[in-house]
Amino acid sequence: MTRSNQTALLTVEEFVKIPDPSGGHYELHHGELALVPPPTNEHSYIQTQLLLILARICIDSYVTMEFAFRPLPEHEYGELA
Repeated sequence: MTRSNQTALLTVEEFVKIPDPSGGHYELHHGELALVPPPTNEHSYIQTQLLLILARICIDSYVTMEFAFRPLPEHEYGELA
């Protein structure tokens, strides 16, 4: 008989009570806790350049950076990127 090492999935309600560690933040992926490191300088530079390009060509639109999180099903919570 094989024993499963499965753990219970976290809910969004449980997840929001967990403090972020220094040097990153947690996301909830399919009910499992995932540590996400902060973006690199290269990532931030490219993100800013794309924002500036899009702002120039999308004159009648509002262009901004990604939102911090998106609403998802009960076992999801995290960044868009």
